[in-house]
Amino acid sequence: MIRTINKNATSLRFIVCALATFFFLGYAIAMNSERFSTNKAKENSFAAVLVDHPLIGKSDNIVFCRDDGQALHEIYLCGTSDDRLLTTSLSNVNQIVWSKLQPGSCADSKDGCANRAGNCNWNELSTNTQYTVSEAGEYNIFVVYNNGTNKKFYFNVFSNGLNPSIVVSNIDCDGLGSIMINNVPANYEFSIN
Repeated sequence: MIRTINKNATSLRFIVCALATFFFLGYAIAMNSERFSTNKAKENSFAAVLVDHPLIGKSDNIVFCRDDGQALHEIYLCGTSDDRLLTTSLSNVNQIVWSKLQPGSCADSKDGCANRAGNCNWNELSTNTQYTVSEAGEYNIFVVYNNGTNKKFYFNVFSNGLNPSIVVSNIDCDGLGSIMINNVPANYEFSIN
């Protein structure tokens, strides 16, 4: 949908885009061909601010902070040895920095909200387009675009710490077989299908 608004004798065009997958994501891009036609950096800055989160389609869940409406992606690791390779597919990027929040370096954020406090310490993990997460924690991806603009994308990783061991005894002529699963909580349910 394109809508033109006349503000202070200057026409602004708004392009409203929406993407529906398993959730709804909508945004508006303000464009003014007269005002920004000679300043490509300003025109490009709109595109950088409204880029989709690089983990869309790769995260397990997305929650929205009640305070600011910002998306927070969640990754779930199952078991103590689980990990996940996260790959960005961003274009027009000059630099990418993956970081993890140093626990205890600042006040905890509210549930479902990214920790954006300025006094937090973030440990740089990688400058590649991909990173393998293997630990629970609060993370961000800092992106600097070719036009000089930048944006931080936040995500949290959760791990359940489950470390089951399986003991198998095969059926033979002398007795029945069994499968025992150890190192799981008493209330843990599983099935062998």
